[in-house]
Amino acid sequence: MLQNRTSTGTTSITGILAFSCFCILMSYVPCKAETNTAKNLYPEDIISESAMDLIVQGDSSNSTPSIAEQLKQKKLPSSNYPYINLGVGVGFPNNVDANNVFNINGINVSTNLSQQLEIGFAGELSGGYQFEDARVELAIGYGNFGTSNGNINVSALGQSDNLPYSSSGTASYLSVMINGYYDIPTGNKFRPYLGVGIGYANVSTSEVTFNSNLGISILPGGNAGTFAYQGKLGLSYEAAPKGTVYLEAAYLGTTGFSANGINYDAVGATRVVVGWRQGF
Repeated sequence: MLQNRTSTGTTSITGILAFSCFCILMSYVPCKAETNTAKNLYPEDIISESAMDLIVQGDSSNSTPSIAEQLKQKKLPSSNYPYINLGVGVGFPNNVDANNVFNINGINVSTNLSQQLEIGFAGELSGGYQFEDARVELAIGYGNFGTSNGNINVSALGQSDNLPYSSSGTASYLSVMINGYYDIPTGNKFRPYLGVGIGYANVSTSEVTFNSNLGISILPGGNAGTFAYQGKLGLSYEAAPKGTVYLEAAYLGTTGFSANGINYDAVGATRVVVGWRQGF
């Protein structure tokens, strides 16, 4: 009887000890938790800050692409680099209007000329710097146009003679401009842009020959420098790293000027060009 009681007591004590060991072991088993609550489960006095960062970074659901990866995904154009640029195309010039008063044998003879110009070559070579949404550059432009039909009105001693004529000469310009551009952000490599420029232009015209019963047979040409300005509208596409192809329409205008005694009104030309801009 005593032996049975001892066995029963021993069994009870063994069970209690086993249950206690189980509880102690379970207290050391880490619980599975979401990584976004890691700092709550593991206070900083137990886990170092660097270890905590590794736990949080391990959650790929909260990862953010790098700036380079975002740019690649959006296919944004390059920025902040120097470049050279060449555009060539056609120019559509305005008429050249001029007027003056000649003194021939003591008689004042006034002339008013309107010279038509033909469509010709126009282009621009420049070097500049590309910012994120803007550009600035120094540009050299050139245009050359043939002369066509014209008309000159000659007045003297109360008489007037209106003389249409034809011409085979040329008119040209050479410009040096400072241009500024705003590249409109679109989130991709296609970007429309606006541009303006100011500078200097040298305008050259050939002489005009005509017949008149008032005695004038040649109206001399010449060249002169004048203030120039221009406005631009275009569309560009970065076809290669820092390499951009573009289509552009521009208008170049000048103030009035004088050459060889002839007073010329303001002249101008619209040009349409395609070009390539390469950065470095």
